[in-house]
Amino acid sequence: MVLRHTGHASPALSARLVDGHAQGGGVLDRLTRLASRLLNVPVAVVSLLGDDRQVFLSTAGEPSALAYSPCRHVVETDGPLIIGDIRADGRVRDRAELTALGVAAYAGFPLRSPRGETLGSFCVVDVEPREWTAEQLSTLDDLAAAAESELAARLAETEIRTRAARAQAQLDTAKAVTVNGIEARFRSMFESSPIGVALVGLDGSFLRVNAAIATITGYSLDELLAGNFQSLTHPADLEASLDMVTRMVAGEAHTMRLHKRYMRRDGTPVWCMVSVVLLRDDENRPLHFLMQMVDIDVERRSQDQAEALAARETYRLRTTISIQREVAAAASDLNEALRLIAERTLTAIPADGAAVGLIDGPVLRAAAKAGSLANREMFEVPTGSSMSGLAVRTRTTLRCDDTADDPRIEPTMCEALGIRSLIIAPLLVDGEPVGVLTVSSGRAGAFDEADEQQLTLLADALSGALRHAEEAEHRARLLRQANDAVAALQDSEARFRSAFDNSPLGMALTSLRPDNLGIVLQANAAMAAITGFPIADLVGESVHKFHHPYDHVETDGHLAALCAGDVDTAIVSKRYRHADGHLVWVQIHGAVVRDENGKPHYLVTQVQDVTARREIDEQLRQRAQLLDLTQDAVILRDLGGRVLYWNPAAERVYGWPADLVIGHDLDNLLGTEFIGDDRRSVTDALLSDGLWAGEIDHLRADGRHVRVLSRKAVQCDSEGNPFAILSINTDVTASREAEQARDAAIADLNVRNRELEEANQLKQDLIGMLGHEIGNPLCSILGYTETIADTWDVLPAERQRAMLNAIDRNAQLLNGIVREVLAMVTLDAGKLTASPETIAVRPHLEAVVASADPGVRALDRFGSSSRVQARIDCPETLTASVQPGHLDQMLTNLISNAAKYGGGATALTASVTPTEIRVVVRDEGPGVPAELQPNLFTRFARAECTARTVKGTGLGLYIVRELARANHGDLHYEPAPGGGSMFVITLPRAD
Repeated sequence: MVLRHTGHASPALSARLVDGHAQGGGVLDRLTRLASRLLNVPVAVVSLLGDDRQVFLSTAGEPSALAYSPCRHVVETDGPLIIGDIRADGRVRDRAELTALGVAAYAGFPLRSPRGETLGSFCVVDVEPREWTAEQLSTLDDLAAAAESELAARLAETEIRTRAARAQAQLDTAKAVTVNGIEARFRSMFESSPIGVALVGLDGSFLRVNAAIATITGYSLDELLAGNFQSLTHPADLEASLDMVTRMVAGEAHTMRLHKRYMRRDGTPVWCMVSVVLLRDDENRPLHFLMQMVDIDVERRSQDQAEALAARETYRLRTTISIQREVAAAASDLNEALRLIAERTLTAIPADGAAVGLIDGPVLRAAAKAGSLANREMFEVPTGSSMSGLAVRTRTTLRCDDTADDPRIEPTMCEALGIRSLIIAPLLVDGEPVGVLTVSSGRAGAFDEADEQQLTLLADALSGALRHAEEAEHRARLLRQANDAVAALQDSEARFRSAFDNSPLGMALTSLRPDNLGIVLQANAAMAAITGFPIADLVGESVHKFHHPYDHVETDGHLAALCAGDVDTAIVSKRYRHADGHLVWVQIHGAVVRDENGKPHYLVTQVQDVTARREIDEQLRQRAQLLDLTQDAVILRDLGGRVLYWNPAAERVYGWPADLVIGHDLDNLLGTEFIGDDRRSVTDALLSDGLWAGEIDHLRADGRHVRVLSRKAVQCDSEGNPFAILSINTDVTASREAEQARDAAIADLNVRNRELEEANQLKQDLIGMLGHEIGNPLCSILGYTETIADTWDVLPAERQRAMLNAIDRNAQLLNGIVREVLAMVTLDAGKLTASPETIAVRPHLEAVVASADPGVRALDRFGSSSRVQARIDCPETLTASVQPGHLDQMLTNLISNAAKYGGGATALTASVTPTEIRVVVRDEGPGVPAELQPNLFTRFARAECTARTVKGTGLGLYIVRELARANHGDLHYEPAPGGGSMFVITLPRAD
């Protein structure tokens, strides 16, 4: 990491870079070339400044025009200097000199040493004034940082060389002293040297080592003396080291210097600069090696990191530019551009899948997919409550390292798509979000900050391509809308000339060049016929020649607007002055043709003589004025649907004033809806018959609907060609509403009639039932009471009790019939209501079974009274939500029903299910006949086989079911296993 603080380089430090080994070449040249290419400038320079001179360590382009003062300003202020126009910037002292040398724009960032001293500048120069963008300045700052890292590495190497030279001098001195016999002084220098020094035998063993080597390698002196240099050398560098030894022993070299890696005692590698001298005896025979070792691990790693950073940034920039160019090349097809963005993103970022989502109202919809997402069905993502929507709203790139625990993510969707981590970058066009670019991976933590920055860079670069694609699509739409003459001109000159010359419309090419604006370049025969001038008299002349003099100012204004590029097409109505002097009205369609630079070249115009049509229109308006007094809406529109005439009655009917309606599309304005017909059939009728009549729904200006009876007729000119449609519309809204009210009243009357018929039928059924069911008990009561009144005193006591019991039984039967009839009437009147309560079920079952209510003791089908003690099976804690009295009445009716038809209830059971309570009344009788089951719960339902033997109204089960439904439950029948019947009441749980 390069330290940054204010400070100026010492002359010695600058001199080592300027005069030393580290001039130019390598990484610095690559960086200046990359700066020139990425920022599109002719000159990029690494400039170092001493006290009195400026030296270019690396250049791209010709830097001779770069004066001294801008770089000096960067060094003195220790900050960037950004100048869009040298001539207008007061910070530069020699502006005139720079301008004379061709320097117009300058951008430079300071270069600092690892200690924070300012050495010089990394700068770019342009020969034209320009506005430096934030992206360009960010790129230049990144390149300057890479250059600082390279300078730091070079300074470290220079320092190492200096230290090595100093150590070599010390060793030479030590050798001389040893030769003179002063061994003690050599030993002191050897052992106290800050540089690692060792005597190494020809076999690689250490003969003598100093403490510096022990410090560098982490081994003790004894461990080093017991080993050799081969065991300390990194395996990747061993072959080169042995080759060096072999060459020196063979006499091919006396000294060697190289960078190599040693392995520390803890197993980590350390980079060292090693200098080796082979010592020989007086007969030139090899004795041993003198080795010097300097630890350069920090400097080497700094250099490697700088080169890796520069390489990574270079790759990112090159990849982004490559993708941008490829997408831009396909920008004429928006779908193809989106597909390329998704696919090529996967080549720049190590992801499984990529997708482009575009904003479509409140959602983001996938427009292109690639990789693992290519064949997956993508979900629509809401922009208001999703991570993608957050990226759109904040216009920032967002990263999710694990979708399983990120609250911004919809986990269900990510799980369905197999996504565990993702990055989302917004796509901005002119600063406004249009969508997102997303990359995803199936594993958590797949992306880092560099990937996030890369995707941001890609999204920013590709947003421009998207804008270009949208503009290209817009231009394509405009091109499709151009007239046939312009399309023919672009297709081929020959086809255009044929269409131009033979067109029944007048056609002309008019210059839009400033030097001959408004000059006719070409005209066809139809144009000559309209103006009355021969083609030769038109070509080369101004359009003023045949335009009406009163329109010249307006004509010049139109031409100036077209020449300025404000508009590309125009439709106008104008007056021409014919060669013989009479007035000609024309409608002109014009389209601008541009040159290869996009500047307006000439105007292609189609001219149609509409003099006769204008006369006809005027006549129609005059005729239509006669219709102003009619009460019907009279509307005249052309064949394109635009309103030509709108009478006062139309204003009253529709609420729109005529001055707002004229020229507007009639059907769009009124929301036309044909009643009983469609638009195509109406059009066919007008084309075939010239007439149509029918009803139409329209919308008034206040939004209310109005129904009109419309009569339409096609209007033709003198040659029989249709040119307009006349509509006479009568407001029939009130009459149609009256008809609808009448129909509604008739329908309501029919409903009431059906209800009366049903009530009458019910009355007849009820009278018939009562006449049958009440007659027998009543006759029995009357007979017994008459007998008792006449013979009471002579009747035995047993006979008296039997007759009284018979009267009581028949009275109870009549009372039950009355209760059931009253319950039925309450149900049919809709007056039955329930107030459910939480109650224990078992006490009610026990109470009904033990009840002395005579209704339970009914006559069975054989005419005998029966009462069977029913078994109760119900948990003590079982509760239900029901009105207590209703539950008692339902149970009483079902037990009575079992007594009549099944020999008595044999079991009452209650149980709970996950959703409801089931109360079952079971008997062991013959069961319900199959033919009766569909109508079992309707009023007066009786089985034919028991109707004559069992007394009843046929209302009991109907009443039980309606009571159950009033309490939000129900009643149904089930055949009992082994024979008999089960009537099941279902009720809500009281949970």
